Amino acid sequence: MNVIELRDPLGRIAQGPHEILFNSLDHKIYVTDHQDRYVSIIDETGMSTSPVVTHVQVDRFPSGVSFSGANNKMYIASFVSETAPRGKVFVLENGAVVDQFDVGYHPHGIAYNPSTLQIYVTNFSGEPYSNTVSVVDTNNVIVDTITVGIAPWDIAYNPANSKMYLTNQIDGTVSVIGIPPAACACP
Repeated sequence: MNVIELRDPLGRIAQGPHEILFNSLDHKIYVTDHQDRYVSIIDETGMSTSPVVTHVQVDRFPSGVSFSGANNKMYIASFVSETAPRGKVFVLENGAVVDQFDVGYHPHGIAYNPSTLQIYVTNFSGEPYSNTVSVVDTNNVIVDTITVGIAPWDIAYNPANSKMYLTNQIDGTVSVIGIPPAACACP
């Protein structure tokens, strides 16, 4: 077993590694640091010796991370934005921020659906709770906003049935996106 010590660009030990995702195309591991403004990028090719760790600055409290195979870009949900009244999603390509866009209040979970070529972002809270999921196309345009349970947190895609499953923290439920509304057992 190897242990990789994550440090911020100033050399301080990372305070809140939060989410992690492996990108099979560039063979890098992306780690959000929820207590800082950075995403650590670990080059997997150096894992046997000394891994190379680079950093990309995003906004406050980066949380969820997802990869789109349609455009080979990483998407990072930033729970709090200093430049927008709501949260943001940052788009990374080749280890650099190439775009950013606003979503709902306090985005946290993020997942890619390859069958629709869309990114789904949970919007955790707002006035008093957003209770929504933003659906974003590969041009970073919100194409739909779906109402779900109270305080949606994490989200996962099931390739076997092309459905999204997301946890709702406050009401203790799981919402299912991608089935006819009459058959949905979600709130």
